[in-house]
Amino acid sequence: MPPLREKPVTNQRLKPINPVVCGYHSCDKSHPFGPATRHFWLLHFVVSGYGSFQTARGTYKVGPGDVFIIRPYDITYYVSDKDDPWTYLWIGFTSDIPLPHPIVSADMIHAPYLQKLFTNAFETNLFEKTNPMAGAYEHYLCGILWQIFGLLMRDNVSTKSAAENYVRAAISIIEAEYSTDLNVSSIAERLHLNRSYFSEIFRQITGISPHKYLTDYRMRCAEELLTTHKCNVTVTAHSVGYPDVFAFSRAYKHHFGHAPTQPPPENAAQQKVKDELPFKIETE
Repeated sequence: MPPLREKPVTNQRLKPINPVVCGYHSCDKSHPFGPATRHFWLLHFVVSGYGSFQTARGTYKVGPGDVFIIRPYDITYYVSDKDDPWTYLWIGFTSDIPLPHPIVSADMIHAPYLQKLFTNAFETNLFEKTNPMAGAYEHYLCGILWQIFGLLMRDNVSTKSAAENYVRAAISIIEAEYSTDLNVSSIAERLHLNRSYFSEIFRQITGISPHKYLTDYRMRCAEELLTTHKCNVTVTAHSVGYPDVFAFSRAYKHHFGHAPTQPPPENAAQQKVKDELPFKIETE
């Protein structure tokens, strides 16, 4: 196999994951790359040999079974070992969704079980006779990436603290059931936790109370229904868990500074920050 090969990947602008590059490099001794930056995520899997990977957060000795991770717009530098240079595979992609915790929280992870997936992504010849514009190979790469994410999430579950897992479960309940009569007590009961203890760990991990998180999430959804989907106030109130329209109107005005029947103020761009949840826990 040539020392450097890159598979032709057509930008299909897929959502929420869009593969953009895939390749293989058997590096010469002391072969450098960078400092450089990219606009997409880039995962390198080291098949053999060694090298050094440098980010703003540190410098890492990388070897077989390691994955070093380049985030969008991070400035990185990496160089192969002077005695035993590395060979690696890579997949690059853009993402519109939160990624597994190991990818967003670390510059390097040891995951030898991912080798087969990276190898399959690069070595497959199933699509050589297909029209490159049809996107078949790119959808195949999406499947590979979802499998990588799933395996990383599996291994990450055991390392999460019990408190963070409870908060993660609570946020999932809020995002799925905000349109019902959901409240903090019912969430705590679902998790088999004391309400006070649940509120305490939620605040410790997120920085806000579960009541505020629930309210902020409902208000964000309400504004989208009113402004984007042009729903009326009654429909919006019932859709975000407020059977009482007057209670909804009071909550909305307290949150945004204007009634739901009124247009946003001229400084809506500044007010928009209120629409963003102050905390979003990362997915596994």
